[in-house]
Amino acid sequence: MQLVIQSSESSSESGNHPPWISILLAAQKIAVMKTINVALCLCVFASLTGCMDGPFYQLKRINPYYMTEWRKDSDRAPTYHEKIAELKALESQIAGMGPTEQEEWALILEKLVKDDPSPEIRRQSVRCAAKIASQTSTRILNAASGDDVDKVRLAACDAWKDRKDEPAKAMLLSLAKSDSESSVRQAAIEGLGQFEDPEVIRNLGTLLDDRSPAVVYNVTQSLANITGQEHGGNVQAWKNYLGTTLPAAVQPNANSPIMTASGEIGIPSNSR
Repeated sequence: MQLVIQSSESSSESGNHPPWISILLAAQKIAVMKTINVALCLCVFASLTGCMDGPFYQLKRINPYYMTEWRKDSDRAPTYHEKIAELKALESQIAGMGPTEQEEWALILEKLVKDDPSPEIRRQSVRCAAKIASQTSTRILNAASGDDVDKVRLAACDAWKDRKDEPAKAMLLSLAKSDSESSVRQAAIEGLGQFEDPEVIRNLGTLLDDRSPAVVYNVTQSLANITGQEHGGNVQAWKNYLGTTLPAAVQPNANSPIMTASGEIGIPSNSR
């Protein structure tokens, strides 16, 4: 085969071939050159225009019409990514603000938690509210604790855990017992591990029989953190310890506040 190709090439170079072959070879060369020219043009065009927003991105950048439209969009409202960036910046700064400025921001955050359609915006708002202590921030955490999306409720659990006050204890107890998501219940149980309180210990003890192994594990971890005992994952050992250690008089308080359907902390109706 090589000999035939070489023979053909030598005859081509010397011009000793039929006329129709010359025409065919010329047509092939023209086609190849056209292909190369088109490829080069596309490469140059791509390098000039870039790939962002299609081949007319650079034209949009310099066209006054598009620039005006973008400014209008920016003036209407911040975009999702701008909101997230601003909330993250606020989270790092709000604790150092004065009470008046904190309250102004808290009212904005409350509206975002209650009304914004984005779960991530609501979650970031909760993280900001966790940095301040006020009645408004407590309302924000109450609303977040009843949010439809679990990651917002998880953020609320983290915020309650850092507060370590009576409203935090009541809400974490409510979430630990009744939330529909195991991850939220686990976060609430972890938060309860910060409370050295007989009521918390007894309520955690009732969760040792939970059907979720992950929940039971978190219960044992929180009990160990509160009591200093080391029974590991031995559920029966924990039950024995709680049965002999806790005073019989310590029972869950019938008047303890619970989370209502609206996300507010209230008193059970049967105790009024």
